[in-house]
Amino acid sequence: MIKKRLLALFIDYFIIALAGFIILYLSRLSMPIYLQAVLRSLPFVYMFTKDSFTGQSIGRRLLNISIIDKSSSEAISPVKALVRNIFLMIWPIEIIVLFVTGKRIGDIVTNSRIVNRKVVHKVLNSSILIFFSVWVLLFGLMWYFMTNGLTRLFFQ
Repeated sequence: MIKKRLLALFIDYFIIALAGFIILYLSRLSMPIYLQAVLRSLPFVYMFTKDSFTGQSIGRRLLNISIIDKSSSEAISPVKALVRNIFLMIWPIEIIVLFVTGKRIGDIVTNSRIVNRKVVHKVLNSSILIFFSVWVLLFGLMWYFMTNGLTRLFFQ
């Protein structure tokens, strides 16, 4: 299970790094400071909220593992997911504790555990599809306007 957890973490951090590189590139273009701040905060928002929906991040969803509350055997609540992920800020200690105990500090504090389980929610799947469709559309429009020299019209 530790290998699956680490692979899911790697997938999630790859997504965060990819988003970070795209945002870093976009922030080098001329745009208002508030928009740069919003863009630069997105990878951090994902890092802390990645398990908030059905106890699965994108990496966990791909590997069919989920975070559940030990007491109810249901997916953890968004608040517990946030508290659990705050401990990722001390990731070196988290990795050591994970290898020694088989649990992360976040799992111990929130009384949660990882299980092999695919959570399917049609509403969530359609919400994710809508979110990414809108994001791709907006990113495509931004890219079009930025590459065609229209940044001054929209970003100043």
